[in-house]
Amino acid sequence: MQLTKAYSEILLVSGKGFGNTELSAFDSALRDAGIGNLNLVRVSSIVPRGCRIVEKLNRPLIEGEILPCVYTHYESNRKGEVISSAISVALGPEYGVIAEYSGPTSKKDSERISEEIAIEMIEGRGLDLERIMKTSVELRVSDNFGSVVSAALFVR
Repeated sequence: MQLTKAYSEILLVSGKGFGNTELSAFDSALRDAGIGNLNLVRVSSIVPRGCRIVEKLNRPLIEGEILPCVYTHYESNRKGEVISSAISVALGPEYGVIAEYSGPTSKKDSERISEEIAIEMIEGRGLDLERIMKTSVELRVSDNFGSVVSAALFVR
């Protein structure tokens, strides 16, 4: 059996956007996060051993590239509503976990909820928490649909 090489980096990003439909607002948020031209494949929540969380990649992302990621998004057309999304990465001594949350709430609340989930997940695995890293975004909906997205991209 041949094992697949684990991903070595995770890039955390968030974005927000508006559109005439939920889908176009989501697309706008993806573009704002810098990932609108990628093919995103949703995966579950485990950070591989030795994987680093980075703020910037050492290579460009190619249009159409297929990348595994954990992401969350939320759309609304309720004028004046505050919406937000957040991803928290909890790292233990050996590996880590990723938790996501989005909804009709403040950025602060989305961060808190995703962090609480990540801590529960890492403690449930019997790991000691060494560090938490987050990305989040908030948007007040106007006349159109608004969207927020937060993602953790796995990159080799």
